[in-house]
Amino acid sequence: MANILLFGIDISNHQGKAKMDLDKVLTRNPKCKVVIIKVSEGVNFTDDYAQGFIDIALRHGCIVGVYHFGRPDKNGYLEEAKFFLKLSMKYKGKVF
Repeated sequence: MANILLFGIDISNHQGKAKMDLDKVLTRNPKCKVVIIKVSEGVNFTDDYAQGFIDIALRHGCIVGVYHFGRPDKNGYLEEAKFFLKLSMKYKGKVF
């Protein structure tokens, strides 16, 4: 079995607010082929930068994953899971 080495980054609204240019990052770092993007947090936070980041990463041919930042100290796990699924279903078939 061959070993496969993948390079990737994890980004969220923090990088968006810092005005990180994902297109430029991926262009300058062609070995970066995985982008993991925050979509939601808790039961009411939607990451406003997620869609743009997803579009850019897909255009670059990256493997794209999305995630939810849990707040178990504030919410029930089931409510958070439902919230994440509701938001992430629009990316079904495009991301992991």
